[in-house]
Amino acid sequence: KHDIRVYKNIWLKNETRRRWLILYYLLYPILVLQYVHLIVSTKASLFIMGSRDDQIFGGVASKITRTPYIWIDHADMKGIVSQSFRFLGRSYYYSLRHAAVIVAVSKAERELIFRNLHQNQEKFVVINNGASIMPATPLAKPDQGFVISFVGRLEQDKGVFEIIEAAKAVSQEYPSTHFWLVGKGRAEQKLQDEIESNGLADNVKLLGHLDNVYQALRASDVFIYPSHHDASPLAPVEA
Repeated sequence: KHDIRVYKNIWLKNETRRRWLILYYLLYPILVLQYVHLIVSTKASLFIMGSRDDQIFGGVASKITRTPYIWIDHADMKGIVSQSFRFLGRSYYYSLRHAAVIVAVSKAERELIFRNLHQNQEKFVVINNGASIMPATPLAKPDQGFVISFVGRLEQDKGVFEIIEAAKAVSQEYPSTHFWLVGKGRAEQKLQDEIESNGLADNVKLLGHLDNVYQALRASDVFIYPSHHDASPLAPVEA
C-alpha cells in the first residue's frame, strides 16, 4: 500500500516570481526549509519533483533529509543549459546530479541533458507525453477559405509573432485564409495590437482558452506550431 500526496508551492506565483526575482532568490533558504518541513512532516520515503520550484528548492531539501527523489523534466532544458553557470542553472544541476532517477519527456531531451549537464545515462527514463482524444463539436468555420490553427500559450517563445508575420504574407495573396490562435498568455494584448495595426482583424482570431481544444482542431484544415523550442509539446500530438 502506498500513500501518495500532492502538494503545491504556495509561496510565490509565477507572475510574482518574474517581477520579484531578487526577492525570489533572497527567499531561497526559507523555501528550502519549507520543503524540508514538508518531507519531514509527511515522513516521505520518496519525493517526486515536477516543477521549477521543486527542482530548485526540493533537490537541496531532499539532499538535507537524505530522501531519494525523482527529477521529472517537463520543460525544455535549453533554457537551463544557457544558464548553467548562473545561480538558477547551478541549482538545476545540483538537483539533477543527486537525483535517483531522471525522467525525460523525449529522447531528444534526454540527450540534451546528458550532453550538456553530463549526467549518468543509467539514471534516465523516457516517458513521452500523451494526449486524451475527446469528442468535440467543431467550431463554426468561415464560409470560404482555409483555417490554420495554433494551440498553446501565447508567449513569444511559442512563435506566435511569427504567425502574425505569416498571416500578413498569406492574406495578401489568399485573403480568405483564417488563422485561429487558441490559448492565453502574456503576449495576448500585444498580439491583439499587432493584429489590429496590420489590418488582420478579419484573418486572425484569438480564441482564448478552450476547455476542449478539439473543437478548434476538428474545424481546422492546417495546424501550425512554430515554437522556438519544446521538449515534447502536447499540441502537435493532439492535432
